[in-house]
Amino acid sequence: MRNTDAAKTGWYIGVGAGVVLFVLLGLLAGPLLGSAVGLKIIEILYGTMGTEALPRIILGVSMVLGLLVSAAVYILGSGLIGWTVGYIAGAARSRVYVFRRTPASNESARSGLAGESMPTGSVG
Repeated sequence: MRNTDAAKTGWYIGVGAGVVLFVLLGLLAGPLLGSAVGLKIIEILYGTMGTEALPRIILGVSMVLGLLVSAAVYILGSGLIGWTVGYIAGAARSRVYVFRRTPASNESARSGLAGESMPTGSVG
């Protein structure tokens, strides 16, 4: 497995974990934080939340933006962490293959002694 293959596998695992985290945690936290920001914007522009349509639209848009930002943070953040771990694991794995020792020849590997060969043929 090449280094980029390990990084790609880590990316997919990280994104999968990020989707699960987003469903469990981000679906509630994103709109909550977005609505808090939207209420601050409405307070700066209008003073209080009235019955007009524009403050309600601002609040709805800020909630959707909070949800999108939460999704980006959970999914892309964990995907980036997974990619980094996969890249490091792939680099470590490729370094192990470089330093692996190989036997000098097949005969020395079979007999266990370098320089001696096993007798072949029949006795007689």
